[in-house]
Amino acid sequence: MEGGPGVRSYDSCFYEIGSKIENVSAAENKTEEDSNLKIVLNLSKLKNMNVFVYRGKDRYSATKPINGNQQLIAGRNYTVPVSEGMLLIAYPNKDTETEFEFDYFVAQVNDNLLDAIKSFNFEGE
Repeated sequence: MEGGPGVRSYDSCFYEIGSKIENVSAAENKTEEDSNLKIVLNLSKLKNMNVFVYRGKDRYSATKPINGNQQLIAGRNYTVPVSEGMLLIAYPNKDTETEFEFDYFVAQVNDNLLDAIKSFNFEGE
């Protein structure tokens, strides 16, 4: 997403982040450990971009905002259960230089650890 509208290829982009269960028996045999798996998303670079995230397996079913339909903030972690997935939508401000980069991983997270993981950064501090 570099350059003005006449130069860049796209005005916005989206990323579907989730898991794909290959067969039904695997889903039925889900353990308690599996139910604690969360997708953790962190925006590492964010300059002159509008970024939103929604719960859902794909762009058609992702209708529930994860952050209260507010723009995401760089350096903060956003989590959702792996079974739900997430849709990340990003578009640049008009005719400005932009930076956009994100990281994500899947981790076993107990509900009482959600507050702690919000302040965890990707350097392990």
